[in-house]
Amino acid sequence: MPYKFWCPLFRHLIILSHPLFGAKKGSTHPFSNIADERLWEILKAQRTELACEQGVPPYVIFHDSTLQEMVKSTPTTLDQFSHIGGVGQAKL
Repeated sequence: MPYKFWCPLFRHLIILSHPLFGAKKGSTHPFSNIADERLWEILKAQRTELACEQGVPPYVIFHDSTLQEMVKSTPTTLDQFSHIGGVGQAKL
């Protein structure tokens, strides 16, 4: 059964093949509120799915630091998104 989430960052529905649970024990990301934590988990899961589809490691899609910056800045335009470290023209 697929799990569906609306991602405000990418403005589309994300469909995952597995459920999301809380952060793994020992996680070191800097988020203190539940909404940011949830977005972090969604972005990581989406990155993993894309990496699997493309046959590459997840860090090739985006590094953790790039995902963290996405969560912190929550860009709403492609221009804002392009200013995040690790997002180049090829990824837009």
